[in-house]
Amino acid sequence: MKTIKTSVIMFFLLSLFGCASTDPKNSGTKATQTEKAVSKISDTREIIEKQLSNDEKEIYNYVFAVLLQNNSSRIFVENGQISKIPTSKIVVSDTTSSRIDTEEGYEKSSEKYKSYFASKMDSNYLSTFDSFIENNRTLNNNITDLIKSDNRIISLEEVTSRMGEISGISDYWDNFYKTVPEACGRLYVSNIGFNPTNDTAIIEILFRKSGWSGYTNYLVFEKKNTKWGVIDVLQTVVS
Repeated sequence: MKTIKTSVIMFFLLSLFGCASTDPKNSGTKATQTEKAVSKISDTREIIEKQLSNDEKEIYNYVFAVLLQNNSSRIFVENGQISKIPTSKIVVSDTTSSRIDTEEGYEKSSEKYKSYFASKMDSNYLSTFDSFIENNRTLNNNITDLIKSDNRIISLEEVTSRMGEISGISDYWDNFYKTVPEACGRLYVSNIGFNPTNDTAIIEILFRKSGWSGYTNYLVFEKKNTKWGVIDVLQTVVS
């Protein structure tokens, strides 16, 4: 990633300084061209930095695969009769989110979470959790491209746009499964935190199958032999 950024920046810098002119008549034009080029460098850098890393993609895909594997059917109750409906897809929000409450105040909320996890978490994970806190501090990632390229996944935003009017929690889930009967539930994922050596990661997932069934977990990943796998699960909310 650093090599790409450096190459892009060097390309534009060489273009700028290699084409300098001492002609006063051209100075205004050159200044405008310089501003545009610098702006383009900034835009290019922003696009590069917003792209998901291969590590992030692997972790997100791991989460999707395990949830689908563990939720291959859902319970359906109608007229007192209970039945199982096979499921093959999961509905995922295009935008990452976390329970770290920015409305309460980032500092207050993150310190509360850090205090909680310090008592539950292996001390080796704490630097990873610091990164998780920081990565969820600002605007969250848009993972639309990752979702669109995966036929196991349906965009929550797309589903919501297709659903009818909602009058309550029960009505929401009735509409949800009428719109996507093949879905096993609804998932939100956070931004991912990585430790300094990039071999441990933490992600928060919020998974719901109905208004009365769901949980929030923090999954601790470790990279072994270039592959990521879950080594610990911290469960905070169950319903």
